[in-house]
Amino acid sequence: MLKNKKGITILALMITVIVLLILTGVSVNMGFSIIKNVRAGRLISNMAMVRAKAQTIYEKYQFDGTSLVGEEGEIIEISDEEERLINTTGVWRRWDSDTLKDQGLDPQMLGEKEYFLVDYENDEIIYSRGTSLDGKTTYHSLTGLQHMLENNEN
Repeated sequence: MLKNKKGITILALMITVIVLLILTGVSVNMGFSIIKNVRAGRLISNMAMVRAKAQTIYEKYQFDGTSLVGEEGEIIEISDEEERLINTTGVWRRWDSDTLKDQGLDPQMLGEKEYFLVDYENDEIIYSRGTSLDGKTTYHSLTGLQHMLENNEN
């Protein structure tokens, strides 16, 4: 008698729910990965704008002796891997939100108590907070962040 009834069995319903849960988990994980990549890309773009402005200031400094922007500061602690990528022996100058605003850049690139360190001679930028895609290594330099993003895409 029961075999003539049409409908969805409990087993088919459970399989459908499990498949949907797996698909949801995969898509949420992909979404987080995409968001991390977008944030890292935005940070790289901001740092590239700061580097372009710093290059202009440095060229003017070399041409007519105009003073460099930013107060001298100490380099922050960076990972060994990142230290192999960049030259850390230069003179670093601190750019905060006020400095960015004075240079015609968006001061909201930086959060509260965040700053960039600019090395004019070696053409490098360091972000005080840094960022990580893999949750293991935090990169602070523009070169390190670009390296991280390239390796993440491969």
